[in-house]
Amino acid sequence: ECLSPFDYCDIVTSTTHKSLRGPRGGIIFYRKGVRPKRRGLCSYPSAENEQYDFEERINFAVFPSLQGGPHNNHIAALAVALKQIASPEYKAYMQQVKRNAQAFAAALLRRKCRLVTGGTDNHLLLWDLRPLGLT
Repeated sequence: ECLSPFDYCDIVTSTTHKSLRGPRGGIIFYRKGVRPKRRGLCSYPSAENEQYDFEERINFAVFPSLQGGPHNNHIAALAVALKQIASPEYKAYMQQVKRNAQAFAAALLRRKCRLVTGGTDNHLLLWDLRPLGLT
């Protein structure tokens, strides 16, 4: 299991078409509400009851600047993908993806390939190709 980035980040971005298995696109999550004076190891110089101010800035940057009118079929496909990730089947799928990546990493290591991190704890591999003359 991976730790949730939402416990540590004020803004989280993701694609919607890779691991999420939805339509091509991206998604942005951001904090709303009162900004704490202290979170984790960080202290923030903020006034009492100061609100997070991401919403207006992100919305203005995305629409209409980067994204035009929404397409209903895209919204529906994204809704289906978001519903699916809450299912036990999706969790099993992601666990298998992780096992596949670990098996791939082990196979590369058996063949004396160098992985930058020595293996993987998720679905990503970082294979150092410099010994092969590739950069």
